[in-house]
Amino acid sequence: MPESKQHKKVVLNLDGDVSPAQFLRGVRDFFGVLKSVSTNVTGEKGGVRWSISVQSGSNLIIAEGHPVEQTSSEAVFRAVDAITGGFEALSRGTVEAPPFFTEKTLDLAYDLAQLAESGKKKGLDKVEIRVNGSTVPLSAQAAASVNAIRGKEYKALGSVEGRLQTVSDRRGFKFVVYDNLRDRPVECRFSDDSLLEDALGAFGRRVSVFGTVTYREDGTPIRVRVNRLRVFRRKEELPPPENARGLFNRAV
Repeated sequence: MPESKQHKKVVLNLDGDVSPAQFLRGVRDFFGVLKSVSTNVTGEKGGVRWSISVQSGSNLIIAEGHPVEQTSSEAVFRAVDAITGGFEALSRGTVEAPPFFTEKTLDLAYDLAQLAESGKKKGLDKVEIRVNGSTVPLSAQAAASVNAIRGKEYKALGSVEGRLQTVSDRRGFKFVVYDNLRDRPVECRFSDDSLLEDALGAFGRRVSVFGTVTYREDGTPIRVRVNRLRVFRRKEELPPPENARGLFNRAV
């Protein structure tokens, strides 16, 4: 579709008497949603570069998406559609995660909705998303939708297998494993510093993490408090098939 018929801009409106802390929180969560969804749409971290500006004399935060390297303008448009469509669905009361909204995205959207509710007592009149002339207000309904999507959570000792693709030290050390069954991110936190070196060494590898797993009601793993990490061997490190046959013959 021609670029003139679509917008690559998403606007966050923080209307009312906004404190510096509220402003920073809103921008942080808004920018986090943009990055999360655009990464999920394009399949490339950093595939869309978001330039942020503030309209003079207002609390309008304007984000414009720009394609980077292999990303097309069409992919940017799809990311904008996914962002606005996701917020619209949450505001309508959906009980299913909107397309391209991961657990991390839902956390950020929930925080924005909570900002809208808690800010009412402090002079913040409303929080809303604007795209191409349409407006999506964020309120308690959006927060309730996120809670409904998450459902009841329960914890149990267990393990998660997948590919370790993110390591971070923000707000405590953690890494992210994309599980084999659903290819969904599972946040893994650990308190044992010795696991940090193991996690860094396992970056990009298939791993199994053991510990206390937090599951959604449907059995989807969300988080793991890790006490043990196992790194699987790469394909080229595995013994050749003839060796495996030899072991089998000896066993029988």
